[in-house]
Amino acid sequence: MILKLVAQSRAICEPHELILSDSSYGVGRMHDNALSIQHDGISGYHAELSRTPVGIFSLRDLHSSFGTLLNGERV
Repeated sequence: MILKLVAQSRAICEPHELILSDSSYGVGRMHDNALSIQHDGISGYHAELSRTPVGIFSLRDLHSSFGTLLNGERV
């Protein structure tokens, strides 16, 4: 099974996709993030997506300026 994260919002017109095969992913504006999103509302190192040993993913805000939302809810 291949897992894929699709990040999309009203502010960002094009969806960003990431195949989930590793255990940790950086999300932010900096180019060294696994998911690099070039938008003023995204911090350089905005959030981290991590897979637990049992395969569950968690999303953690990295003290971003505007916070992190998942399905419209703040994490």
